[in-house]
Amino acid sequence: MKIELTSESFERGLTGDEVRQRIATGRTNLAPPSASPPVKRILARNLLSPINLVFAVAVVAVVAVGARFDALFALPLVLNIIIGITEELLAKRQLDRLTVLVTPKVTVRRDGQMMAIRVHEVVGDDICVLEPGDQIVADGPLLNVAGLEVDESSLTGESDPVGKQVGDSVVSGTFVVAGTGVYRAERVGRDSTAAKLTAEAQADRETNSSIQRDLIG
Repeated sequence: MKIELTSESFERGLTGDEVRQRIATGRTNLAPPSASPPVKRILARNLLSPINLVFAVAVVAVVAVGARFDALFALPLVLNIIIGITEELLAKRQLDRLTVLVTPKVTVRRDGQMMAIRVHEVVGDDICVLEPGDQIVADGPLLNVAGLEVDESSLTGESDPVGKQVGDSVVSGTFVVAGTGVYRAERVGRDSTAAKLTAEAQADRETNSSIQRDLIG
């Protein structure tokens, strides 16, 4: 079912100049930088932890008194450091690839024409058109609906689709399961729900290794 908007500006969508203005001011749907820990931090916390420093001093002391063979007690520690760094680097690689937005294209109205653009090309106040199967890529109010139902299970855990009316808000990362609609991209990029969920999943949460837990406990 074709969506007919009553407002002339909604029918037209953004103009080319308006799009360029929003790009210039940073109101784009570009994904923010990954929130996963940098490599330097991973290396530092695995190499320079207090426990590792204590063991390092102990190894130096043992070697200094000539008991080099006894220094082999540090081998499990070295292996633990290597394993810890490897696991964290692999996890970082996966987290950097993580994204809530998986749709390749978004249908928007610009200069009175319908066009398909990439997710990162959406800008603030873009008029986005929804059809069954579409993923919502920005947060904003609905301007027009026709039997629209949205799957919000990624946010709420509820499997039942949610019926939407004009004026209701839709959030990025959710999917249309029925009906059609039109919404304005109000919160894009790092301000969107999808970006915040991604950042939360990528957040650096420092945990102790099994050896560290055994020593502390």
